[in-house]
Amino acid sequence: MFNKQFAVPTEGSVFVPCKHVEDLDGILCVKEKRRMDNAGSFSYKGQTFKSLSKISYLWYNGKKT
Repeated sequence: MFNKQFAVPTEGSVFVPCKHVEDLDGILCVKEKRRMDNAGSFSYKGQTFKSLSKISYLWYNGKKT
């Protein structure tokens, strides 16, 4: 109902091609929540990762992120 009342017709195509598609896998991702331990580490699918930023693991210590 809202669209019928307020829609404005376009003048031509509104498609804009992407100029720089370098690494689509780096842009599109799946986000999952993990819990960081006291050392700033978390595990994902059997692998353990450590945060490189001291600030991030102090902030997220014990929280789901």
